[in-house]
Amino acid sequence: MAKELDKYEQSSFLIIKVTYMYYLSGRSQRRIAKDLGISVTTVSRLLKKGPGKKYH
Repeated sequence: MAKELDKYEQSSFLIIKVTYMYYLSGRSQRRIAKDLGISVTTVSRLLKKGPGKKYH
């Protein structure tokens, strides 16, 4: 159970981090992917899960 919670918390943290970097810091998806060591496709998917522009 603890491992599942950790995975959920890490995923939520990454969504928040990517959303912040994209909308508030103005970084491109490509730059975020490079900085975090993940693919551009993953960045795009995380942004779709995040709060989006309605909170921007």
